[in-house]
Amino acid sequence: MTDTRRVARKSMEAENTRSRQLENERAVIARDDPKEKEKFLSEERKHILKLTSKILGMGITESDDEWSIAFIATSDAIDSYNGEKGDFWGYATIVIRNRLTDYLRKEYRTREREVNISPEVFSGELSDKENASGIEIEVSRQESTDVVD
Repeated sequence: MTDTRRVARKSMEAENTRSRQLENERAVIARDDPKEKEKFLSEERKHILKLTSKILGMGITESDDEWSIAFIATSDAIDSYNGEKGDFWGYATIVIRNRLTDYLRKEYRTREREVNISPEVFSGELSDKENASGIEIEVSRQESTDVVD
């Protein structure tokens, strides 16, 4: 590696370090001042959106639930950030990832248990010959008539 490249690399690393230090200082100030927190969150909306998309591995918009969760998680990360322990965005990434993981687990469990049954299915009584599978058949028939209507 040439001397010019080494100098340029060190200069870039120093600039990145200064930038991170400024972000860390802004996060500490935002933690202590509600107006600064609002300003910080407003200015970092695109960063939060990009970070959330990266964590999820898919594009999201501000109208998605995941965006709201990440935005609130960032706000909570500001509230609990300790500037002496490290980089703010490193910490915020962990908080956001954990919140999104909890949300997605809950969504998965909820969808797994969700069953749509029309009240009309329960309008009659089951005979001795019918069992739970009779209910499933009736639900299937009801769903297929809903699709036609």
